[in-house]
Amino acid sequence: MKTKTKVTTLLILSAMATSFVSCGRSEKAPEEKAPAPAKPVVMDVPSGTKAPATAPVDTIPGQTRLKVTCRCLATSQPEMLDLMPRDVRSARRDTALLGSINRGEVFVVQPGESGYVLQKSDDKLLLRFPDKIAWVMASDTK
Repeated sequence: MKTKTKVTTLLILSAMATSFVSCGRSEKAPEEKAPAPAKPVVMDVPSGTKAPATAPVDTIPGQTRLKVTCRCLATSQPEMLDLMPRDVRSARRDTALLGSINRGEVFVVQPGESGYVLQKSDDKLLLRFPDKIAWVMASDTK
C-alpha cells in the first residue's frame, strides 16, 4: 500500500508542477498580416488640359537655383575652399585631400549638379544640393 500512495502522491505533485509551470506561459500570438499596398490615386483631369505645375517640395520661395559648370571640389568649411587646388586632376595624388574626402569634409561635385543658394560670400557660394550642403567657388557655377 505504501508504494501505491507514493505513486499517487508523485502523480499529484507532477500535475501541480506542470500547472504552475504552464501558468506563466501564454499561447503564441497570431502573426500580423502586412498592410495592403496603397492604390494609386487617379486624378480626373479633362483631356486637353495640363495638371498644374508644382515646385519641388524642398524649395523656399525666392531661392536661386544654380548649376555647377565643371568638375570641382566643394567643402563644408569656407576657409578650406581657398586652400584646395582648383583642378581636380592635380588633387588625385594629394593624400591629405583624399583623407578629407573620405571623412566627408570635402566633396567632388560633378558638372550639371544643381543646388539652391543659401549664402553668398565674395567669391564663394553655399549651395544646398539634394544630398549635401557645401561651399563652392562662384566661378564654378552658372
